[in-house]
Formats: sequence, C-alpha cells, structure tokens
Amino acid sequence: YNRPGMPTDPMTRQEAGATLDNAWNMDSNFDAEAVPPTTLDRSTDDPTSLETGSSSPSSYPRTRSTRRYYAEEALLTWIRPHRNEIEVLLKGFWLPAGVFCLAEVGTYLFKNRSFFEALTNGDFELWPDFERMVAIHVWASVFMWLTAAAQIILEKPRKTAELAWIHRWTGKAMLLAFYIIVFPTSLYLTAMQRVDWLSPAVGAVLLDTAFCTSYFLYRGWRVIRLSKSPRSKVIHGRLMQCGVMMSMSILP
Repeated sequence: YNRPGMPTDPMTRQEAGATLDNAWNMDSNFDAEAVPPTTLDRSTDDPTSLETGSSSPSSYPRTRSTRRYYAEEALLTWIRPHRNEIEVLLKGFWLPAGVFCLAEVGTYLFKNRSFFEALTNGDFELWPDFERMVAIHVWASVFMWLTAAAQIILEKPRKTAELAWIHRWTGKAMLLAFYIIVFPTSLYLTAMQRVDWLSPAVGAVLLDTAFCTSYFLYRGWRVIRLSKSPRSKVIHGRLMQCGVMMSMSILP
C-alpha cells in the first residue's frame, strides 16, 4: 500500500523505506544533547514545539489539544526553558540540596546528630533506634544526591564512549541507594514521626514525595532498559531528572 507522502515508483518507494528504517537504527552512542533543541527536544509529539524558533510559549505551534499537565502553559511562559522545564526547575534545587548536605554532614561529624536536632537543641530526638534510622537515611540521601549530581551535571561521561561506564555505574549506585536504603527508611521515619499539629498532612506530603520519586526513577530506568530508539535516551534523562527533583522537593 502507499503511505501518505510516499513515492509511487517501486524502486523509489523501497529506497525511501530503507531511509526511514535507517533513521531509527542510529548508532548506540547517539547523544541527545548534541542535537539542537529545535529539532529534538520539542518534537512533533510535544505540545510546545520550538520548530518556529520563537522563545515565546504562546507562539509555539500546538500539535495536540490536551496539555501534559494543567499549569504547563503558564509554567513555560514563566521560566521560558531553552530545552525543557525540568532542567530549569532542577537547577533551583541543587544549591539548597548542597547546603543541606553540608549542614547534615557537618553536624553528624562534630555533634553526632542531625542538623535540625542540633538546631532545636534535641527537642525532636526520639528513641535510639529512630535516631540511628535518621542517620542512615541522611547519609544515604547525601550519597544519592552526589551520584545524581555526577550523572546530571557532568556531561563528559554521557558524551564520551570511553567514560560512559561512569554514567552507568553512578546511575546504578544511585538507584540502589534509593530503593534499598532511602525509600524504606523514608517510609519508616514517616510512620514513626512525632508531629503535634497536622500530622496526617505532613505524613501525606512525605509519602507523596517518596512515592513520586520512586515512580520517576523506576520509569527512567525502565525506559533505558527497553530502549528502542535514540529518543529513549532523552525521555530517560527527563524522567531521572524528575525523580531527583522530587526527592529534593522535600527540602522546602
């Protein structure tokens, strides 16, 4: 059969079909970030395509009527991302996360307690097992964010075939740290928290953060494991960034 836009000549149609097939069988070292955002990040399946080259979200051509989320248009108008909104939002979390890690590591090294417990003079300290769980959770979270920073901020391991193993192994270490230590201890600390006011609301926020982080990290891992096209690497990167950002969203 003749697909729309396909030539009717048999030889020409065969050559065109081979060209379409080769477009999906690209080299495995494909680097999504090396492709200009006008041709990759805002593709035709993205409701905010940048094909026009305009920096105004209101002028982006719409290819579908439904938004990906309710605040999409307002958010894009506000932050005006170069490639996607996740990168811009995540940049705002690196500094608070870094300050938090330094504060927690410093207080544990010098006072053997968490930063907030030291700040409140031990008013929130509970039984010894709980405090040990807090320490484990804090150290694992610091390790997780360090490996996440190595993956997201350092571009050379992602772009160099000889250093790609660094990106893979830091990713595995981050996922193991989250699912084996950070996620279970987060659930335990949420269940055993001592909050006098609005305890259910606080617990709901903590659980929402933990499960959303788990969802995005798992989906990011799943996408790259079942990678079927170069586009999968772009989706993988965005999902992992979403997961890291969700884990940091508990800081405010």
